[in-house]
Amino acid sequence: MGKYVLCLWMLLASANVFGQNYFMQVDKNGRDKLFYAGVALGINASQIDGDYFSGYHKAGLNAGIISYIKFNPQLYGNMELLYSAKGARAVQEYNSPQVGTVPVIYSAKLNYVEIPLLIHYQVQEHTHAGIGLSYNRLFSAKEAIDEIIPNSINRRAPNFKQEDINLLLSIAYQLSGNLFARARYQYSLTTIRDAAQIPIEFGTPSQHNNLFALQFFILF
Repeated sequence: MGKYVLCLWMLLASANVFGQNYFMQVDKNGRDKLFYAGVALGINASQIDGDYFSGYHKAGLNAGIISYIKFNPQLYGNMELLYSAKGARAVQEYNSPQVGTVPVIYSAKLNYVEIPLLIHYQVQEHTHAGIGLSYNRLFSAKEAIDEIIPNSINRRAPNFKQEDINLLLSIAYQLSGNLFARARYQYSLTTIRDAAQIPIEFGTPSQHNNLFALQFFILF
């Protein structure tokens, strides 16, 4: 996933940017504009640290509304309300004495309402970077280990915690006018389910959401 983020930012760096820093606008009264709002759409690449699998193989939508407040020409606050699909997905091979080599598919689908709160610093005219926390409220979850042989599907009722707090790092680039692209990294600060709720075949006693996100947003 990291190489794709790097490629994206290399493309952005070579793009033509039209106009000045978008946050340098004035309002209809000629005063410095302090509040901005907009919409965002992007994709998550997720994994769950603490399961028996690795790799950011679970793709999921993230989308919602965002807002900025400008404290001074280089420092902004940012609050958002997002739908964010996270989880994990992996395929491995298992050597069964009965049937030989069979694929095993693990999947966890976690759908959250997410409220990020960040502080951003304008590092260059068209680039700002931020750090903050994100509150996540789980509203649906599915988990399964499927072996591709008859009658071997192991599915469980959702047993993930309803709340998850993430550390969040972000960098955004102004593509053109009011259009921006950004990359984010998020990681759960606490385990996303209790150790007693994790069967041994589903992972270790400590599990955390771990993801990268790529997103486009428009401000008004």
